[in-house]
Amino acid sequence: MARDGQQAVDAYKAACAGVPPSTLDGNVNTPATHGAPDVVLMDINMPVLDGLAATRLIRAFEQQQHLPPAYIIALTGLGSAQAQQEAFSSGVDLVRISIDHNPSDAFENLC
Repeated sequence: MARDGQQAVDAYKAACAGVPPSTLDGNVNTPATHGAPDVVLMDINMPVLDGLAATRLIRAFEQQQHLPPAYIIALTGLGSAQAQQEAFSSGVDLVRISIDHNPSDAFENLC
């Protein structure tokens, strides 16, 4: 799990290249991935690089590398139509408005 938007972009690129996530974050319990992720959960309000900017970078990378686009689900506490439109304009596929503070809880609520 990325702690900021730049880590999310770096992890996505590394996964596409087949680099195990444990080499990025030092977490040996993170399972290895093979190829581009099918789904990305993106917090819109992340530090360093916000989730919308991270999404735009991921979409640009996918185009440059001729990769099929991942399905990006934005998690946010912002419910305004303007915030949702900005997310969609950035390349987000689904906006999940949640007040959950635990990403695992928000993921569970998607299922």
